[in-house]
Amino acid sequence: MNGEKMPKEQLERMSITYEGEKWTVKDGTKVIVAGTQNLDPSKNPHEIDSLVTEGEGKGTTMLGIYELKEDTFKVCFDPQGKERPKEITPKEGQFAGVIKRQKK
Repeated sequence: MNGEKMPKEQLERMSITYEGEKWTVKDGTKVIVAGTQNLDPSKNPHEIDSLVTEGEGKGTTMLGIYELKEDTFKVCFDPQGKERPKEITPKEGQFAGVIKRQKK
């Protein structure tokens, strides 16, 4: 958030699961936040809108952008849904993440 990295110990416990348009973020086995998303790859940068249906920010539509390359998904969001980020590097009030597909 705001360009600050999450503590390594916390990050190691976190996971995100995607099932169709649904996503769930967990800290260990506890669901932290969940929702649905819509991707628009026709925009440059690609746009993502995520409706939070569970957890902090429930009912908010986060506006974001994304990059998807092979097994790496990079995102940047305005969690308040006020202004879509212009680049993956977050500004004040925004957060970014890099999600790597887990090998089975």
